[in-house]
Amino acid sequence: SFGSIHGCNLGYPAAFTKVASYLDWINDETGIELWHESSNAIVFKKMLKDYERKQRRYKYAKEDLTMEDEEDWNVSTEQIPDFTPARLNRPSRVGRTSYTLRPPRQRVRYAPP
Repeated sequence: SFGSIHGCNLGYPAAFTKVASYLDWINDETGIELWHESSNAIVFKKMLKDYERKQRRYKYAKEDLTMEDEEDWNVSTEQIPDFTPARLNRPSRVGRTSYTLRPPRQRVRYAPP
C-alpha cells in the first residue's frame, strides 16, 4: 500500500508492505539466511527470564487493603459542587470529520527494470 509522499526520499511515494510476505525474496536478494524457528524460542525464553527477574524486585502486601479506604468514603459528608459548563460563543466543531480534503497527487514515471 502507498502512503504519504512525504516519506524519507521526497519525490517518491512511501510504500508500506508486510515484510513477512517477501522473506523469500529478501533471502534471495541479500543472501542472508533467515532465522530458524528455534531461535525465536530462545529469544522468547530470554525475555521471560528478564521479566521474572524484574518482577522479583517488587514486594507485594500480604493483606488486602482495598476495603480499608471504602469505609472512610461511606461516612464522608463533603458536598460535591454543582457543575455548570461555560456557555459557548459559537457552535463547537468537535466530532466533525471532513472527507473532502485529499492529499495532492504526484506523478512519477519509473524506468522499467
